[in-house]
This record gives sequence, C-alpha cells and structure tokens, in this order.
Amino acid sequence: MSLVLVACASSPEFEKQAGSNKPRIFKYTDDRARQVDLVGAFNGWKIGATPLATDGHGSWTVGLELPKGVYHYMFVIDGTHWITDPNAARRVPDGFGRMNSVIIVE
Repeated sequence: MSLVLVACASSPEFEKQAGSNKPRIFKYTDDRARQVDLVGAFNGWKIGATPLATDGHGSWTVGLELPKGVYHYMFVIDGTHWITDPNAARRVPDGFGRMNSVIIVE
C-alpha cells in the first residue's frame, strides 16, 4: 500500500476555466480498499466530500483544483482508517496523535 501526490501540468484551456486555482491529482494505491476519501482543510475534513475513483485494480485518484495556499490533508480508507500521505514532503501534528500531510500550492 502506498500513497502518491502528483502535481498535474495544466493546459491553457484549464487555466482559463480554473482562474487562479491550481490542478492537483491525489493518488492512493491499495487493492484491498473499498472506499478512499481525501479529507482536509479544503473540504472541512468531511468524509465523502472528495471521494477518489478507482480503476478497479487498486489505483485510486481524484483531481482537485486548489487556489494558492497551504493545505493540510489525509486519506480516509473505508470510512475509518485515517492515513498520512507517506510521500508528502511536509507533515504537521494533527492534534490527535497523528500527522497531517501538507501541500503547498504556489
């Protein structure tokens, strides 16, 4: 099981539609997961607000437009398992004994 955060290159058409938002692709790999959600400051930490789509073979992804800023996030697996992104360059304590992943959008 591994988590990967990938910055997505944007096209001129996307830039026009998105304004100042920057596209990001969040990816999680786990062939045993039945549901994967991205939660963070950008969606009120609400499970179900930003579900990842599966390819049916253990790869989960979601694209998210984020304006410039610093965001804390985690993945929630099957509604109960909160996972820190092991590939995140930055992490901060979440106040509950775990670490939040951090993404900086410039």
